[in-house]
Amino acid sequence: VTDAPERMSTVADCMRAGDVFCHVYHGVGHTIMDETGKIEQGILAARERGVLFDVASGRGNFSLTIAKQAIEQDFLPDTISSDVTLQNWHNPIAGNLPVVMSRFAALGMKLEDIVSRVTTEPAKQFGMADLGTLKVGTCADISIFQLEEKPTYFSDKFGNRISGNIAFNPMGTMIGGDLLYRNVGLCLI
Repeated sequence: VTDAPERMSTVADCMRAGDVFCHVYHGVGHTIMDETGKIEQGILAARERGVLFDVASGRGNFSLTIAKQAIEQDFLPDTISSDVTLQNWHNPIAGNLPVVMSRFAALGMKLEDIVSRVTTEPAKQFGMADLGTLKVGTCADISIFQLEEKPTYFSDKFGNRISGNIAFNPMGTMIGGDLLYRNVGLCLI
């Protein structure tokens, strides 16, 4: 939902438990904020009845200002996704999932909240208990990241900028227990 002709509360009123409201932090037209900068009551009511909220952070559907205001009000996304499409594949504003994760660290989300929203929470949404976990007997689809403490900078299409100090650096990818990608810096013994 971006630039809808109705308030986001009206849109959310049409949604049921388990439905996913994407582009939750968009910044065009009606947003999830009311006139005072608070989360709309209808959005909070939708969450209460089980509507899920996803970032779907594409190049045009994400506002750093809205995300920051929402996170400061403890309205965290239920899931974090990159919304990578052909139109924004190489767009520096959109970024890939590690970039989106790093952006949320800069916005003040705790690391454990970021990780759960790209692993266990999406797995729950799709009823796939064997994904998003490192439990014995699961499929062993694993992304390995190095958390780098370094200056990071992010912007949105509105010209807003934020800085942070954590970057999720991809080091390895395993699918079904097989190592398919290995960064030269990943040491496996």
